[in-house]
Amino acid sequence: MRFVYAWTARAKCLGEPVQVFDAETVRRNGGTKLARKLCAGCPVMRECAQFALDTDAVAVVQAGVILGSKPSLDKSPTRKKLRLIASGDMAA
Repeated sequence: MRFVYAWTARAKCLGEPVQVFDAETVRRNGGTKLARKLCAGCPVMRECAQFALDTDAVAVVQAGVILGSKPSLDKSPTRKKLRLIASGDMAA
């Protein structure tokens, strides 16, 4: 199997259906606790957070963070949390 980003081959979520990480589904079924649980212990948390920042990911859970349906403003708490995770200064 070939991956666009090599780090995704090591992701804990590899092989999971994408619906599991849909932001609205996660909000309805446990919110932040579920988001953290989905990504807990993932060896590529930092890369995932950086990818979310680089791509302005929306409406998904990435790096244990629920991303809204609109790209976050640069100074938003969500972007700040992703930057901390990407830098290695914070776990989800």
